[in-house]
Amino acid sequence: MLCYGQTSTGKTFTMEGPEHTDRDRVLAWDEDSSVGVIPRALQHIFTELEAQNAEEFSVRVSYVELYNEELYD
Repeated sequence: MLCYGQTSTGKTFTMEGPEHTDRDRVLAWDEDSSVGVIPRALQHIFTELEAQNAEEFSVRVSYVELYNEELYD
């Protein structure tokens, strides 16, 4: 997925959702309707894996931010 646009248009918010500093709030993200695309995708992946009743599985995820021609991971 690629988000592209001007600074301060909501790209990071769309992908990640709101910043939570309260640990309990972070753990309850699945009940929060404002979560971003990334947490929703992760929830879906793990829900599907859990439904398969596999004893073992491996998930690898990464994403980067390109800002002013610099990459951040």
